Amino acid sequence: MALDSGGNVGIGTTTPSSILSLSGSASQTFWMERNPTANTAGNTLTVESSGAASGGTNLNGGNLVLSSGIATGTGSSNIQFQTTAAGATDRSPATVMTILGNGNVGIGTTNPGTAGLAVMNGNVGIGTTSPPTGIKAAINGVVQVAGTGSETCNSSTVGAMRYNATGQYMEICAGP
Repeated sequence: MALDSGGNVGIGTTTPSSILSLSGSASQTFWMERNPTANTAGNTLTVESSGAASGGTNLNGGNLVLSSGIATGTGSSNIQFQTTAAGATDRSPATVMTILGNGNVGIGTTNPGTAGLAVMNGNVGIGTTSPPTGIKAAINGVVQVAGTGSETCNSSTVGAMRYNATGQYMEICAGP
């Protein structure tokens, strides 16, 4: 471990370039050890950017930037979010959301376009492997539209669908 004159800490490197630099020769994991006390819930690890000065007016807080690694050539890097579902003891986290290097997002998949929800090139696909270009929402399956029939059609809802529960029919809002 190294501490340079600027206060930067290096683990596995003697020349840290940031406040905390880890050796780049292998994958690294930030880990909070499990609580060894029996029947004790896990602890929360929070990563938070700084906030605006107290008493300030209309000041932004600091941004939190999550960045994947630099890729070269035809390579790319992704961001994956993992959680652990309820069930049996000692389950391993599973990937629940993936953001590919090209910006495609998949929820419930590590490969957007193969399951549940895909957001690709500004188009949303539900139940489809790839929403077609020019179709903002592609749904493969049954769509249920509910309503009370009291929703109003006005200039801000032109083109919206609503269900008229009284007459039991679908309506497309054409304007006020």
